[in-house]
Parts: sequence; structure tokens; C-alpha cells
Amino acid sequence: MVRRLTGDEHLSDEFATTWPTYELDSKTQTLLAYASKLTETPSLAGE
Repeated sequence: MVRRLTGDEHLSDEFATTWPTYELDSKTQTLLAYASKLTETPSLAGE
């Protein structure tokens, strides 16, 4: 999905940890930040 959203079909798996360094639109950044928070600390995801 992220490859499609960014238009970069050659993103590596490394993107999962380096996405904050990419220039992404605010909606995509918000989505990825939420997904990261949900993965790392699911008990805080509702906040």
C-alpha cells in the first residue's frame, strides 16, 4: 500500500523504519505514525 501511495514501487523493507525521513504528505505521515504507535504501544493507540 505504501509503495502505491508514495508512487515508489522500489521501496525496500527498510522503509518500515526510515519512513520518518521521507518527504510524505501529511495524511500519509499521520497514517504511518498511527500504524507505528499501534504496533509499538497498542494500549496507547486510542489516545
